[in-house]
Formats: sequence, C-alpha cells, structure tokens
Amino acid sequence: MRRLSLAYVVLAAIGAAGAALLVLQIVGLLRRHGEAVARRMAELEAFAGQVSHDLRSPLQAVRLAVGAIEKKAEDASSVRRLAGRATAGIQRLDGMIRDLLQFARSGAGVREDERSDVPAIVGELAHELAPVAERAGVALTARSAPALSARIAPIALRTVLANLVENAIKYRRGEGDDRVEVSATEDGGRIRLAVKDAGIGIAPSALPRVFEPFFRASKRPDSYGLGLATVKRLVETHGGTIRVQSEEGRGTTFVVALPRADHQESPPVPAERGGQARASAPS
Repeated sequence: MRRLSLAYVVLAAIGAAGAALLVLQIVGLLRRHGEAVARRMAELEAFAGQVSHDLRSPLQAVRLAVGAIEKKAEDASSVRRLAGRATAGIQRLDGMIRDLLQFARSGAGVREDERSDVPAIVGELAHELAPVAERAGVALTARSAPALSARIAPIALRTVLANLVENAIKYRRGEGDDRVEVSATEDGGRIRLAVKDAGIGIAPSALPRVFEPFFRASKRPDSYGLGLATVKRLVETHGGTIRVQSEEGRGTTFVVALPRADHQESPPVPAERGGQARASAPS
C-alpha cells in the first residue's frame, strides 16, 4: 500500500509538473501571438497610410486637370458632360481610399488616457454636416447632455458619428419628412450615443450582416461596405458596443455605448456647444 501510494504521489507530481509546463507553453504562445498581431496591425496601418498617400497624389492631379477642362469648355456640353462623369469617378475613388484607410486604422491599439469631449464633438459635427443635410432636404438635430467625457480618442469618436450621420442622410426616403436625430446621454456610467433617422430602413435579411466588411445592404454605387465595419471596430476597440434597430420604410436607429471617462480628468465643456444644432430642410 505504501509503495502504491508513493507511486500515485509520484504520478500526480509528474502530472502537475506537466500541466504547469503546458500552461507556461500556452501562455508563451499567446504572448507571441499577441505580439505578432500587434506588429501586423502596425504594418497594416503604415501600409494603408502609404497607399492612401500614393493614390491621392495622382488623384489630386487628375482632379485639377478635370476642373480646368470644365472651366475652359463652357460652350462644349459634351466635354462638360464627360468631365462631370470623370469628377464623379474621382469622388468615388477618393471615398473608397478614405474608407479603406479608416478601416485599416480602426483596429489599432488605444491608450488608457484617451478622452473625448462628447458635447463639443457632437455640436461641431452637426455644424459641419448641416449644409450637407440641408442640400439633401434632411432636418438634422443634435443634442447632448452637458459634461460628458468618453474614453475614446476624439478622432475615433468623430469617425464613428460622421459615418452614422452621413449614412442616415444618404439613405433618406426623399418624401418630405426626412430627419436625423443625434443624441448623447449618460446611461449607467456609460456614454450612450444614438443616431436615429426616418429613412428607407434596412431589410430584415440584411440586418445580421450590416457590420461585416464589404457587405452592402443596398446597390448604391457610392457604398463600399466599409463604413459600418469601421464603426464597429472602432467602438469595440475602445471597449464599447453598438446595436441597430431598423424597419424598412420607417427608419433606422444606431445606439453606441462607450465607457465614460473620469469626470475630473475631462476637459471643460464650452457652454455654447452643449446645446442644440439644427439644419432645417429647405422650404
């Protein structure tokens, strides 16, 4: 019995040592995998930035040339028509480059000290997009509770909101009752951002896939299927969540929840930016 007990003890010790060694090996593999992923993400961001720069340089030259042709061909309608088509193609290519660059950078690492002044960013974005909404016949309103600070880089928050608001304007119904409402509130220690529209909505079959890269719920030529994928990656990278509710013909609502930053560390909120910004539809 003593020999048998001793054998069991020895076997148990060998098993425990083997398990500990296996755990250490797994931890080492995970660490090396994480380091490799971080390197690849950095390489991807650098590559995207370089490609974006290399593509936009000749694109700018083409844009200037087309603009010169349009100015000098005031009486040649056929030339102006061709120049208009070329301009539209340039704009589409420029949008695709921008979307690819944003998507590549959306998975980059974040710093713990990143903070965003939510009311200021919401107000500034509404002011910038007001002319776009007005030209589209969309009533754009933006409201934010005061003194909200989110744990996200300002440029990332602007990208998230801009993508959602521009989509809401783009996919309007065009029936005279188009509106987009942006709101920012606090909900249980999180910052709740909502973008609600009364647009064409999303088909039920497409809803589960709207955040997939390169998935397009519509056949619009200016949609590349990267905007919402970028938004989701940015939100989740910063510890947040995003969900969508939609009904065809009745509109769509996107709700983003982000961690709230410590209020004492937040920058002061300018009084004039904590209220409402509105772009009314043209009469």
